[in-house]
Amino acid sequence: MKKKVWIGLGILLVVGCIICLFVFKKDKSTISIDINPSFIVSLNEERNIQKIKPINEDAKEFLKKNYKNNSIKSFIKDIAKKVGETYQDPTDIPILIHAEGIISSKEISKIIEEAFIEENLSAEVIIVDDISKEEKALAKKYKVTDAKAAYISRLGKENKEISIDSLMKKELKELKNMKETGFYCPEEYTLDGDRCIKETRKEKTKLGEICPNEYSLIDGVCYYEGHHENTGNYFCRDGATLVGENCEIIASMNAKGICSSGEYREELNQCVDRVEIGEGVEYCRITPGEDLVYNGRCLGRKPTINGGCLGSDVVIDGWCYDTSPTSGYESEWLCPDGSLMKEPGKCYKEEFTAPTGYECEDKSFTLSGDKCTKTDTNKAEMSVTCEEGYTLYDQTHCIDFNKTTEIEIGDTCPYPSSRLVGNSCIIYEEIPALKG
Repeated sequence: MKKKVWIGLGILLVVGCIICLFVFKKDKSTISIDINPSFIVSLNEERNIQKIKPINEDAKEFLKKNYKNNSIKSFIKDIAKKVGETYQDPTDIPILIHAEGIISSKEISKIIEEAFIEENLSAEVIIVDDISKEEKALAKKYKVTDAKAAYISRLGKENKEISIDSLMKKELKELKNMKETGFYCPEEYTLDGDRCIKETRKEKTKLGEICPNEYSLIDGVCYYEGHHENTGNYFCRDGATLVGENCEIIASMNAKGICSSGEYREELNQCVDRVEIGEGVEYCRITPGEDLVYNGRCLGRKPTINGGCLGSDVVIDGWCYDTSPTSGYESEWLCPDGSLMKEPGKCYKEEFTAPTGYECEDKSFTLSGDKCTKTDTNKAEMSVTCEEGYTLYDQTHCIDFNKTTEIEIGDTCPYPSSRLVGNSCIIYEEIPALKG
């Protein structure tokens, strides 16, 4: 009897194992994909999708379709379409990937590049390999993919001035720029080339003249803009000096003198102190020997008649004067020895001394002698070359001046420090980026 029981249990165990193999089939490959949406995709042995785990809210919004048993290619094609619909700049879109199992990171990279090319997008795939235990622990702590945690951890070691907490809050494109340039920004700013920008407000766009896609507005006309190739030569505008791949503009201004007393007068490069020297004398400019100074005015005298005056005139010192507020003219003040009038009745002279030192009122400038200087650095532009039939315009555009179209009325953003996003105008503050 016991023998039959053991045989029955053995059969059940074998059947159970077989069921587990089919029902709980182990994932054969795991892929993490980070754009801004972040996913962890598990593939079965047929390389079809077993499950997809969304890592952030953008990914959850994207996963409205059930991809189980679909190919990884179909999923990535849908990602490319979604990116094309939502990204403002379709060029050099960074995509972070890491693959383990039967499919390699290089295979996934090729699938991504082909899918993005089909959507006229330019993807820059970044492969993260050899993820450590510490980096995986960091991924769990911040609820990101292992690949993103590893990428940020390695970036943090190169930029010790900025915290891992701050790096985790930044977009992948900014992280890539930081790694390539060595620049970084304070936590509330976003890196844009060699500048840091921070959104200050958002306004509705205004309607204005625009050109349709592939056309450029030049002198009030929409001309067709063709493709171009970079020459590899950099150039600068507005008198800037080309230094490597950057343009430098040196701003200079006079420093402010430091005075032990008095005020600094820039046009004289001297400290000027006002020294009071006494009282001034009120007098009448036209006939000073005859006119009477009365309540700040000069009154003309008239002779008395039988010891009295006509009308409302009054007798003062044996003469008749019209003392009404509008009579006569305004008196003036006179200071002795050519000194200056500080206020009515007070005279002063100016004493000049050399400044004891200099300072820059704008702290972004550097003091050099009695001058304040500042070097602004911006990324240089690259000149282009045009194919036959196009004219080089402004060193950066290839224009067909024989092909025009009508100007359209559309959303514009009139502010210099702003960006057009949808039907909103994002106004931002800009500061120089920091160097790691």
